[in-house]
Amino acid sequence: KGIDLLNQSASNGNTIACFYIAFFYHEGKYIERNMKKCIYYYKEASSFNLKEAKNNLGIIYKHGSEDEVQKNIGYAMMYFDESIRRFDDEISMYNLSHIYIYEDGTKEKIEESIELLIKSLNKSFNPSSNLLIIALIKKHNFNYEDILQDLFDKTDDSNNILSNICGIINNKKLMNQQNFEEFFQI
Repeated sequence: KGIDLLNQSASNGNTIACFYIAFFYHEGKYIERNMKKCIYYYKEASSFNLKEAKNNLGIIYKHGSEDEVQKNIGYAMMYFDESIRRFDDEISMYNLSHIYIYEDGTKEKIEESIELLIKSLNKSFNPSSNLLIIALIKKHNFNYEDILQDLFDKTDDSNNILSNICGIINNKKLMNQQNFEEFFQI
């Protein structure tokens, strides 16, 4: 009965109802999993500027979904970027940075990911700290002094990013990027 009511609300343009119906189709929760309907309802919610819907569409396209949805990094980046531009969304900053680091890997995109992850951390999205370290390692190849200088240049004294990142690096005694990624399951 609740799903029927959500469907009615979604049909009447209720953004939150569209989001939850999409989520239920995505997860196969309470209703049979259906990625076409999931995407349809996420797009409906996204068209009403719901940042969570934009982020979830980005996730779907980033990974694809078996035979139902083709992986499409361009679409994923588009949805994450839109959520960042419109809402300054820290979760989309993290997700777009992940693509820049692992799918693109160019110096320009690594640099952009560092900027996004610092912004995300300034908005208290703490998972960004581990990915920030990976980006810094990719940029500076475990040169601890260069990592610290880069962070010092990009952050101000009023935030804790520099001390938190230094603490993580020192506590884990990082030997290489692979060990770090495995430890944090990035």
